[in-house]
Amino acid sequence: MEASLETLDLTPIQERAAVLLAGGHSARDVARQLDVTEQTIGRWRKLPAFIAALAAAGEAFDADARVEMAAFSNEPRQGKQEALTSLRGHLKSDNAVYALRAAEILLKA
Repeated sequence: MEASLETLDLTPIQERAAVLLAGGHSARDVARQLDVTEQTIGRWRKLPAFIAALAAAGEAFDADARVEMAAFSNEPRQGKQEALTSLRGHLKSDNAVYALRAAEILLKA
């Protein structure tokens, strides 16, 4: 059974850190956003529950990306337009990983 963020024994700030890291943010950026040190992020990265949270958050992100991509081949024209609009919005994301993945999907469309 795969772990989900809700079933792991982490604090809310650790859960947020896992989501941000899995989304492509650097440890430095995450530490600044959450008002912790980079060393704290480094310690968390060694915890089994945090490692599992990173994996779960990464899988959730990948699932979202797959849904976006599926919209191009499975939805009628209006649905495709809505998906394209959504992806264009991701191009403006502060998260470089989201922006690059959105750009990649749009270029393939």
